[in-house]
Amino acid sequence: MNKLIKIILIFLILYYLLNNKKSQKKKFKKPPSNLKDSMDIGFFPNLWNNTKKLFNKLPKKNLYPNIVPKTNILKKIIPQKNIIKSEIKGNMKINTYTIGLDKYKELTCINGKKLKPKKSFKHAQYKVNGCGSEKWSQFPRDVLNAFAAKGGSCCNNHDLCYYGYLNNGNPYIINNTFDSKNCENNFKMCDPNGIMAPAVMLMSPSFLEESKFKCV
Repeated sequence: MNKLIKIILIFLILYYLLNNKKSQKKKFKKPPSNLKDSMDIGFFPNLWNNTKKLFNKLPKKNLYPNIVPKTNILKKIIPQKNIIKSEIKGNMKINTYTIGLDKYKELTCINGKKLKPKKSFKHAQYKVNGCGSEKWSQFPRDVLNAFAAKGGSCCNNHDLCYYGYLNNGNPYIINNTFDSKNCENNFKMCDPNGIMAPAVMLMSPSFLEESKFKCV
């Protein structure tokens, strides 16, 4: 009798183990490939699924916020081009603009016309007079030339620029546009440590004459 009971018990244990192994194979047919899959088939599947549903209901938040506000801050820090006056005379458009405290003029031709210097380079060379306006008397110009670097040659190049020329005789017109900012930048590079650059930046735009240019 005892042997029979033992045989039956062994049979039941083997039967249980075999069936349990089959069910485990069905349940774990594919091994979990990541944490999410292991949670889905782990000990707390309901908890994991409920947590996912909860997070899905939360408002979506962009992990990479728009950087436009930062660029707007940079625009406030870095001076931008600000057109304060725009007018058209014939086929010529004249923009007066500022960048920070500096003031410039920009000339361009419209209606398919090309911008060119009105006077020849030889005439421009004849008209240069060192530092100061040709409308001034000689004494204030002598004082400015005394303080100017390179014996006033920077001012002469600046005068040529306002006639629309580089000092080598080539027109200083880029993309059919003359921009006095180029003349001021060239002067600063010519006389980087002098005291003339701030004065030139302040006064020169008022002496730029659009009549020295033509649209053809």
